[in-house]
Amino acid sequence: MNRLFHPLLLPIVLSLPAVAQLPQPGASGVATEVVVTAEAVPKEASALGVATTVIDRASIERSRAGTVADLLRSVPGVDVTQSGGAGGVTSLFLRGANSNSALVLVDGVKLNSPYFGGVDLSSLGTANVERIEIVRGPFSALYGSEALGGVVQVITRRASADGFEGQAHFGLGNASAREGGVNAVLRSGAIGVSAGLRRGTIGGDLPNEFFEGTDLSAALDVQLSPDVKTGVTVRRNSSRTGIPFSGSTPTPLRATTADTTLVSVPFSLLLGAKTTLEAAGTWAADSPTYTDPDDPWGFTFSETKARRAGGRVVLSHASGGNRISVGTDYEQTKVDNEDSYGVQLDGLTTSTWSVFAEDRISLADDRLAVTAGVRRDENSAFGASTNPRVALSWTVSSAIRLRAAAGSAFRAPSTGELYYPFSGNPDLNPEESVSYEAGAEWTIAPGLVLEASLFRSDVKDLIRYDFATFANVNVGRARMTGAEVVVRGALSASTWARASYTWLDAQDRDTGLPLLRRPEHRASATIGGDLGRGANAEVTGLYVGERDDVDATTYLRVTSPAYVRLDLAATGPRLFDRVAPFVRATNLLDRDYSEVAGYASPGRRFVAGLDLAF
Repeated sequence: MNRLFHPLLLPIVLSLPAVAQLPQPGASGVATEVVVTAEAVPKEASALGVATTVIDRASIERSRAGTVADLLRSVPGVDVTQSGGAGGVTSLFLRGANSNSALVLVDGVKLNSPYFGGVDLSSLGTANVERIEIVRGPFSALYGSEALGGVVQVITRRASADGFEGQAHFGLGNASAREGGVNAVLRSGAIGVSAGLRRGTIGGDLPNEFFEGTDLSAALDVQLSPDVKTGVTVRRNSSRTGIPFSGSTPTPLRATTADTTLVSVPFSLLLGAKTTLEAAGTWAADSPTYTDPDDPWGFTFSETKARRAGGRVVLSHASGGNRISVGTDYEQTKVDNEDSYGVQLDGLTTSTWSVFAEDRISLADDRLAVTAGVRRDENSAFGASTNPRVALSWTVSSAIRLRAAAGSAFRAPSTGELYYPFSGNPDLNPEESVSYEAGAEWTIAPGLVLEASLFRSDVKDLIRYDFATFANVNVGRARMTGAEVVVRGALSASTWARASYTWLDAQDRDTGLPLLRRPEHRASATIGGDLGRGANAEVTGLYVGERDDVDATTYLRVTSPAYVRLDLAATGPRLFDRVAPFVRATNLLDRDYSEVAGYASPGRRFVAGLDLAF
């Protein structure tokens, strides 16, 4: 705890005129976007003390992206790695933290599996998605476990105005690609409904390399009275993926499936002009399977059922420049697993009670704001963890804003790490981290903003498998230090651009070696424009530097080479105000590269089709 009071690094305002020529689109409204993820109560991004990125619906539609992972690849401080082609296991790293230390929420529901803690983003689609918020840094003071590196929240679209509108698309591409989808919203008075469906299939370059996935989302909002609002959101993702090889051995019949269902029931009550009560019940079910009837050891399979249910209540009151929020969480998880060797986990459960508080103090007409919070989690398996966080935002002038933050975070050991036969260790402690960051935002010109952030995080008690004892133990230590630079703005009334660069030094402090799959250098740039009559186009370039990895065949440590990837998305002019052609191309230059060693990423892929508004 006392490490939190070490002096923070001074924010550095970087003058990069050459980079400033590639700003991010001002049309996205990121600077004034209201963010719901960073604090207990929604707040404008321009008043937060932490690094925040918002991908809004306009950006999602322009990109023609089919998955959330595709949208996250160009976000600063974020590394996305996919094992081969579509459907391959897709992991997320935030500021160098482990992939199971990034909290992913969908409308407040945890997507992280209680089985082994991580999130596979390969099948999380963009159907009915309103926006995606990425807040970087430790957030256990607000959300508890898994938030060491930060939080990614996917927010479902809501019907905001009376009437009905919708959009559908269908496309065909190489590698036998087929995709189609529909999104629609309807509001009539106090009731609003939104729904979306997306279905896609694609093959690959190898036998038994394929992916087929369905993404379904729906939301209902009901305004019971001027002071009472409730509703329900549901998202279901299902997919099937062929596994063409294991190491260097072909596996012509091996396949995996994934079925995830997420449900949230929010409730909001105004208790007065300055007091609100927010509550939500949540439920998540994840059921991955693995089968190989042609395995050399005979028919092999694995089936898992992981469930998570809980509730959250937050009471907030504002008085003058002070806003106080207090809340409580309850969560229960249950995991079953059966494989070729028998039942491995039989309905094992854990439960967590949490209480938290947050105080935001605004001074000088909100030009200076300090947000401080603390949370205590009591878990039935590992005990208790207490985590504070403090963030400061100071608007020095109309052109310059400084921010700083510090906090601790933890990741609870998963059910598999605690109890899986032969490797489980019920005496595991949670992984813990202490992090600091400082940053600045400089409005170079109207609509043109340069951001810079410095951060450092120290993690201890990392959970690793000990080959001497054949069990999971708390032995690891890591340190992540880095910097992020983002430029965003508009080149003209019809042209936008954005650019970001991340430098990361992620080190295993036990061995002195770099952490796997974390490049030291990563950069991206996008330039696009409105072409009139609803037409638009954008090109995105991504550079990922060298990074250490483990070869999938030899299991030896290797260095994956740097690569450049160029993507294109374009939508043509609307005919009769309804129909428009579109095209999306990834790896436009057809470069050979791998995000994960031993798993070749796809070559050039394209989909072309029609978009229909109704």
